[in-house]
Amino acid sequence: MAGEARNGEEGLEKIIELQPDVVLSDIMMPKLSGLEMIRKAQEFARFKSVILTSYAEFEYAREAIELKAYQYVMKPVDM
Repeated sequence: MAGEARNGEEGLEKIIELQPDVVLSDIMMPKLSGLEMIRKAQEFARFKSVILTSYAEFEYAREAIELKAYQYVMKPVDM
């Protein structure tokens, strides 16, 4: 089952409700950042996270590593 959210708070609710295997998230989102959303969601669900971002700051990558993100992808993504 797939879900979609407009902000981090909705994303957290969807993760808790749907218990997904994979969560794709941007870092910068309204109400709750993607990293905060993942950190909180890990208390309620087990999933792999893929972080998409256009921010190259090491601090974001470090935090993603701490959250055991499966992948940290820089935008734009070239398939």
